[in-house]
Amino acid sequence: SYRGYRLNHYAIKALLARVYLYNDDEPNALKYANELIALNEKGWFKYSSKSDIFRNKNMKLYGDVIFALYNNHLTKYYEEENDVEDTNLVANSEINIFKTTDDKSDYRFVYQYEEFDRNEIISVKYKESSGDDAKFSNKLIPMLRMSEMYYIAAECLYDTDNAKATSYLNFVRKKRGVVKAGSELPIAIDKDKFRLNIINEIRREQFGEGQLFFYHKRFGDLLINSGGEEVEANYVLPIPDSNNV
Repeated sequence: SYRGYRLNHYAIKALLARVYLYNDDEPNALKYANELIALNEKGWFKYSSKSDIFRNKNMKLYGDVIFALYNNHLTKYYEEENDVEDTNLVANSEINIFKTTDDKSDYRFVYQYEEFDRNEIISVKYKESSGDDAKFSNKLIPMLRMSEMYYIAAECLYDTDNAKATSYLNFVRKKRGVVKAGSELPIAIDKDKFRLNIINEIRREQFGEGQLFFYHKRFGDLLINSGGEEVEANYVLPIPDSNNV
């Protein structure tokens, strides 16, 4: 019961997949990701439906969350950050990654964002809501998702089977409502293009969940500042003086 809030057996496997990928050990990363994918194909995990989100207010799409933390004051923190115009959590970049007509059917766009001012939108993933699922969703902080296992497997498979790798990205998109014929991502022959597809999917799937920074770090990308400009950055934070012995 509620084992998703605990670092259970399967969550540890998912964490190993992530850590091995960060360590550039693709064979082991793929091994553990495939173990989770096999369970998913047996129906062990249920992806959140349109009804779960629209009617029951499952704003975190927690059907495929493998491990999560929770905070009883999470929605309060959201309100404090968004109570004044200058501190709204504006998500300008999301307009760019949901840019086609097909993308507009994506649950992650339709339900997790709302218009703030003209062309600006804000994420409402952590905003308080009411509904059958809201009592869980309001407090939940996703840490590991089944969808990430598909992203990990896709990245590891690209060099040997880029068709299957792309199919994994399209599998997640389909589960998130992008089901119109012809809206699938094409097989990317260029690896940089494929990595961009993964980054865009991470931005859609894990907005506000703390993972995008590490993907950019692994790929050696430049960070983007608030003005939309690329900036040189040091991804390794300095050790605090208090930690020096």
